[in-house]
Amino acid sequence: MNLPRMALMFTNFYSGSPVCAPSRSILLTGLHGGHTRIRGNHEYGSRGDVWDYKKMSEDPNLEGQYPIGKETLIFPKLLKTKGYFPNGMVGKWGLGPPNSSSIPTEMGFDYFYGYNCQRMAHNLYPPHLWENNNRDILDNEVISPKLKLQSGQDPYNEDNYKIFNQKDYAPDKMHIKAQDFIEK
Repeated sequence: MNLPRMALMFTNFYSGSPVCAPSRSILLTGLHGGHTRIRGNHEYGSRGDVWDYKKMSEDPNLEGQYPIGKETLIFPKLLKTKGYFPNGMVGKWGLGPPNSSSIPTEMGFDYFYGYNCQRMAHNLYPPHLWENNNRDILDNEVISPKLKLQSGQDPYNEDNYKIFNQKDYAPDKMHIKAQDFIEK
């Protein structure tokens, strides 16, 4: 397969929404923002203490946003009806929590690797990513994306930032998985 020769290059585009979840929903459904089910970055708060980053990193039932809905026709489902498969997604989902009918592999993607929850994506060294419907545990401590330097720490001293630079860098992990998927 000669991907560069066969691929399309999109050079002129705009975001369908000023925030990420509705933008992804608009891109995947082709719907106007007023017609898509996802209209904001709304947390699925009825599931528990979804705002506690440590609890969320330990309990997949606290991770993820409102679901786009299993019945929603999105681009990968349409591709499959036209005979295009396999297809994969690597990156940030944020359109349905783990263990729901709105995870990427239930919505038409044959493969997924990345962040299920957009809050987790605020951390480049997360405690885990998702591969299909399974957590890929990374060699990183749980650190809230809101963590700041302690009072009195010198912001110009690089040693004070070591806690933020951990072992498994999510963009590198996702890049490798995307390459592996394309090469298969």
